[in-house]
Amino acid sequence: MNSPIISQWGRLGISFYNQSIKEVDPERLIVATIPLLKNDRKLLSLAVSWISAYSDLLHVERLKQLAKKTISAEEFPWFQAIGNKIAKIDARWRILGKTQEEKLVISPWDELQAHRGGLDPDFEEAGIRVAKFATDVEKKYLTRSKILEMNPIFSLRTLFGSNWRADILWIKTQQPTLSSYAIAKELGCNTETVYRISKQIEQLDAGRVKRAISSLIGK
Repeated sequence: MNSPIISQWGRLGISFYNQSIKEVDPERLIVATIPLLKNDRKLLSLAVSWISAYSDLLHVERLKQLAKKTISAEEFPWFQAIGNKIAKIDARWRILGKTQEEKLVISPWDELQAHRGGLDPDFEEAGIRVAKFATDVEKKYLTRSKILEMNPIFSLRTLFGSNWRADILWIKTQQPTLSSYAIAKELGCNTETVYRISKQIEQLDAGRVKRAISSLIGK
């Protein structure tokens, strides 16, 4: 397994052998994980299981923007397949999924396993022939309260919603001197969105906002 990727998933709460000491950008992590899934079915199972459990903590619009800019055309069906699967429990994810007519044969192992347990229908819909895999492995990741404690961005999203506002607040707590352009580039949104939300935030009492956020994320 890819050690940096694994350590970041460990920080998000999956029970791997190591854990990143730095805060993790969850959407960038998902995008970076996509190329590994073809050859790492344990990671596929654990990542999809985690996303299924905590999809509400993820910013779907941002994930879509980052995926468009980062994931290759060859790997994009894997991203769409995850969108198909999570959309069944979280309607926001429908914008990520897609149906493809052409089916990709991934490996002889999958074909053999499919004869025993069948193909995963959500992946097949996206054009990928993958044998069914477990997506209900709750014992392999931490509780929601612990995940919120370890990842301040999720605490902000719990309060403000999984949207640009929460993400801009998160970036500003990490790097308060960043310009609107730099924040937009980091998040994957446009500068106007950052500027508009930043002005709204500035209209509030700065000290009060800072104290509230510090209390929320434990800083």
